Amino acid sequence: MLRLAFLLFLIILYYPSYANAVKEVSENGEMQDHITGLDIEDHFAYIEKIYTGKKPDINVIAKFIQDYPSDDFILTGTVKTNRGNRKPRAVTINKDQFIESEKKISYELYDSRIRHTLTNIKYLDDKVSAEVSYTSLFQGRMKRFIKGKGVVFLDFKSLSVCTDILTLVDGKIKGKKADCDTEIIYGNPVKAD
Repeated sequence: MLRLAFLLFLIILYYPSYANAVKEVSENGEMQDHITGLDIEDHFAYIEKIYTGKKPDINVIAKFIQDYPSDDFILTGTVKTNRGNRKPRAVTINKDQFIESEKKISYELYDSRIRHTLTNIKYLDDKVSAEVSYTSLFQGRMKRFIKGKGVVFLDFKSLSVCTDILTLVDGKIKGKKADCDTEIIYGNPVKAD
């Protein structure tokens, strides 16, 4: 169950999007990208689009999410659920661990919805990165196999409070660093037909 909470925690946070980067001519005449608030808003709007619906396509989510982390990506934070130990569990993972966990997705989403509220954007000196603080509310139901119970539907609600470093790489937003505290509340499993 903790693995499920951890995977859900990872999925709600990230998804790549192409940026509408502002270009500027540097002093030496080269074109330089700049990350903008519109790029960041588009990024989160795209996450909401793919995770919200009657039955979001997990294969599409898993495929694109592999492109999201930058080479030096690191995710830290805590996950707390109403199942198992119930104490917040600290997590730290790198790019390879993040991608590997996404390959192990073993459930289907139904009637899910995610909403983000951006609380702060701080542009960094390199002009292609920004520190973005936000909250994320994700809810829905998942269909999955649970040992001893068979295939079940499991309702969930998740609230994350995060600060990410997003950066433009070849005109695409990528995650460089993320720090999130997530709490997940699960309903009781209901036997699926």
